[in-house]
Amino acid sequence: AASTRGRPPRRRVNRMADSLDVDRARLLGWTLFRAVESGVRALRAGRRQDGELLLEFAGWL
Repeated sequence: AASTRGRPPRRRVNRMADSLDVDRARLLGWTLFRAVESGVRALRAGRRQDGELLLEFAGWL
């Protein structure tokens, strides 16, 4: 099951890239960066649940 978790989020990023006419890999990389950066920032601010959810999402990507 762990190997299939990344498929729906990645599929959505791909659809968004196609609709915006931007490079899929670049948008995926940016989304991954933002999820990790936001997750770490949330953890540092004491918002553990938000941080963990964002980092879990990054793992799915």
